[in-house]
Amino acid sequence: MDQVVQNVIFALSETIRNRLSGQSARSGYSSMSRRPISTRPVLYPLVLAAIAIIANYTLRIVFLDIDYLRQYIITETIVPILLAAPLGINAAHKRRDIYKLNLKLQEMVDHDALTRLKSRQFLLSNFKANTEDNCVVMMIDVDHFKALNDAHGHQVGDRALQHMAGIFVDCCRSSDVISRYGGEEFVIVLKDSDLHAAAMVAKRIRKTLAQSPLDTGNGEVTLTVSIGISLLREEDDIEDALVRADTAMYLAKEKGRDRIELEVVA
Repeated sequence: MDQVVQNVIFALSETIRNRLSGQSARSGYSSMSRRPISTRPVLYPLVLAAIAIIANYTLRIVFLDIDYLRQYIITETIVPILLAAPLGINAAHKRRDIYKLNLKLQEMVDHDALTRLKSRQFLLSNFKANTEDNCVVMMIDVDHFKALNDAHGHQVGDRALQHMAGIFVDCCRSSDVISRYGGEEFVIVLKDSDLHAAAMVAKRIRKTLAQSPLDTGNGEVTLTVSIGISLLREEDDIEDALVRADTAMYLAKEKGRDRIELEVVA
């Protein structure tokens, strides 16, 4: 992470901390408005994601709190001449650096840092309403992942997730959206597909995993997954399909894991 990004994240953290604890800002901004979502003080917030959009000297930040649940949206109106200082940007190159910064921050928000797959936020925001035809959602959970972590350590657990990510990419098309949904859960949105084609992709994933054991440094481990599959219907948004895929995935776990289950249609 270069110095410009570090400076922005530090500035955001300080500004949010001051505002949430009722302190006055000392950053040189001319004014601030906040959409109140929570008044709970956050003394040491973890900046997970920040989007900087510069337009008419306005900086819009999306700040995700440490508990992953609370979202703060802050809009700053910035005195132009003071913009360069808090961001560490040379005034002569301000526009160019801000553009690069915006791209870099957007990249951070859109991708999972460990696996480099798309992030949960990207998935939910880009499929908020179903504008795609013939999409299928796959919810994938790594079986016995906690036991793997306990037996071999978190570094091996991280490598297992990266190993999974590589297999998903190999088994899917470039047009499909592959995301790390959280922990050991992944979501794949297959475009221009149906349940039968999705089941074939899921079988390919299971077969590839069986043929590609993970080297733990203390022997090999064959990873397995439980997969639930659901159609993304015309009237759905992504969360509707995710609920059905999640239900199917847990049915696969109840039936013994290392299985594929299609959504149950009432």
